[in-house]
Amino acid sequence: MVVIFIKKARLDGACEKTSVDPSQAIAIARRFLNQYHSLVIFRSISPSSNSWIVSMEVGLLKEDIMAVRIDSKDGRILGYDHLLSP
Repeated sequence: MVVIFIKKARLDGACEKTSVDPSQAIAIARRFLNQYHSLVIFRSISPSSNSWIVSMEVGLLKEDIMAVRIDSKDGRILGYDHLLSP
């Protein structure tokens, strides 16, 4: 599934189509979580209304899952949360 959005050009009023596909969303979430965790392993991705939810396992000693919500229109990080902290 590919999400398409319109991005305005900086220099003129023309618009171009771009998209945030699942692999781009995973890369954005990985870069974000690597700032805070040394180990980041991809678990899953799911579409939500106008966003992607990417689940990643972080940490070395215990299973700790983080979910990062990424805007499908511009790739911004909308939020993150712990899914499981045993």
